[in-house]
Amino acid sequence: MTLNSVRMILCAVLVLLLMAPACARRPSLDIPAGRGALRVEVTGAFQSAPSPVKGALITLTRAGRSKSIGEVTTDSTGVVVFNDLEPARYALRVRQLGYTAVRREFIVVAGKLRTERVLLEASVNCVLLSPGGLTMCGAAMAASR
Repeated sequence: MTLNSVRMILCAVLVLLLMAPACARRPSLDIPAGRGALRVEVTGAFQSAPSPVKGALITLTRAGRSKSIGEVTTDSTGVVVFNDLEPARYALRVRQLGYTAVRREFIVVAGKLRTERVLLEASVNCVLLSPGGLTMCGAAMAASR
C-alpha cells in the first residue's frame, strides 16, 4: 500500500467520522397545518451533574383549566413529545419520585416545535441509598426508622 493510498483512506475515515453526528439526528417532526408541537426534555440533579430522567410523569393541560390533555412518561433519554397541539397557552407539570415537582406555563405557536427543558431538583425528603440510584422518600423513610 502506498503512502497516498493510506492518506486517502485516512481522509475518508475522517470525513465519515465528522458526518456521523449529522446522520444520527432524528428526522424532522411533521406538524399539522395550523397546529404546534411540544418537546419536553427532563433532567435531574440528585448528587451529581444533571442526567436524563426516565419515567418522569408529564401532565399537560390548557392554562387555567383542570382537565388534562395528556399524561405520559419520559423515555430513556428523558424526552416526551406532544404533537398536533392547538396554538394556545399550556401548563406543564413534571413529577418523579425523589424530585421536587415542577410546574410552568408556556405558549405553543402554530407551525413551531416548542422545547421545554426541565431540571428537577432532588427532594429534601429523600435519601440516596446507594451509588446505583436506589432512593427512599417520605413515608418509606419514616417507616424504616
